[in-house]
Amino acid sequence: MKFYLLIFILLLGYSNANACSCASSWQETNNHYITSDFVGKVTINQVFDSPTKESKTFKIEVKAEKVFKGNEVSTLYVYGNRGHGILTSCDLYVEKGEDWIVYATKNNEGKLTFGWCSNSKPMVKPWFKGRAKQNRQQSINRELEMLDFLSSRLSNLKRSFSVQPVGTNISDYLKKYDGIELPQNSYYQYLITFDRNLKIHSVKTLKGIDDKFDAGFIDFLKNKVEWVVPYSDKPKTNFQHVFAVFYYYDKGDETRFLSSFEL
Repeated sequence: MKFYLLIFILLLGYSNANACSCASSWQETNNHYITSDFVGKVTINQVFDSPTKESKTFKIEVKAEKVFKGNEVSTLYVYGNRGHGILTSCDLYVEKGEDWIVYATKNNEGKLTFGWCSNSKPMVKPWFKGRAKQNRQQSINRELEMLDFLSSRLSNLKRSFSVQPVGTNISDYLKKYDGIELPQNSYYQYLITFDRNLKIHSVKTLKGIDDKFDAGFIDFLKNKVEWVVPYSDKPKTNFQHVFAVFYYYDKGDETRFLSSFEL
């Protein structure tokens, strides 16, 4: 199971990156929370057509059920052109009555806007059935828990770029914990302070596994992992990032493992 889950997430990231020029990330929730101006769970009350064929966005009216970052909103904009017969592989299909987790950033006009690459998603996909639906719900529940956690601890953390590790050595390091028993669907968070050259200055445990694991993992992150800012210039100042470790357990084959991939 572990092999197939990792292949799935790699293919998903590759597909998004090529179809819509997304900067794929292992840590979708953390990176997108930090780089967004608004994060919330919303209900879509109305969807409007784009005003012209040349428009690059269309407007939606929403009810903010819960705000994790930013201020409560009633209007958002979606990247794409609606109502003029213009469709691309990057268009988001949004409809009245749907519940969404939205990660929005301000565009050049100051409007809160989101699109395919923003990590925004509907709460429920009606075509998911059985185990796929169950896995989807578990993933959504964990994402909401993470957003609650980030909102309570780091509500003002903001930057314009994502950061991620290079290579697979974190996955190799975590293999030694295969079979570990932890609460199902759990995650663990570490606050990293980088200098402008992407060298780690410090790592703080925000939500750890235990003292022994946390100490070893922090030492590994500081000394053995190379980092990169994809699709962006190197930062000009020190900055902070939240890096997560995720726990997965499959009851079918009793597979238990830790991963830096958010599946």
